[in-house]
Amino acid sequence: VDLAVNHHSPDQRFNLSLTTSFGFDENTLVPGDLTGSVLLPPTMYAPYDANGKLVWRDNGYGSGNPLAELQKRYSAKTKRLTARTLLRYAILPNLQVKTSVGYNSYTLDEETNTPMIAQDPNLNPRGSASFGQSLSESWIVEPTVDYNISNIAKKGVLQVLAGFTLQDARSNNTRISGTGYTNDALLNTIAGAA
Repeated sequence: VDLAVNHHSPDQRFNLSLTTSFGFDENTLVPGDLTGSVLLPPTMYAPYDANGKLVWRDNGYGSGNPLAELQKRYSAKTKRLTARTLLRYAILPNLQVKTSVGYNSYTLDEETNTPMIAQDPNLNPRGSASFGQSLSESWIVEPTVDYNISNIAKKGVLQVLAGFTLQDARSNNTRISGTGYTNDALLNTIAGAA
């Protein structure tokens, strides 16, 4: 979502410009790569049994099950907010004050899990999960005073600009991983890890 607003007073001495943008995205993906399965022999055992469970070996032969990747999950939710405001006021025709204000925010919440059903049951599988969160924020304020005189002695222009900048930027990243899950239903919480 984007928004842009511009306003000026009837005498043009005051101007306001505001732009903002907000975005939200949610992705749920398969974290693995299935393209390596293209090279498997065409006579490989069926990937699923009659009950719909993954088959890991047949007649003592086993080379894993490429469709196990479809049981793993990765999800990410992102939010982004950007805003900028410019205020200008002309005190005199050749003297104006301006202030530019900006703000940015970005958050990411992500989760990856590998359930036991995505692993060969003959290897005593345990589930694993990873949870991550990132937050980044910044702001800036830049007030200025601008003074202009043109045609000084019909030879030049004098321009004086004074101002300063205040700004801050912060970020926080957290990642927690859990292993040893004995129940796939608990993969959405770190409390289920062993």
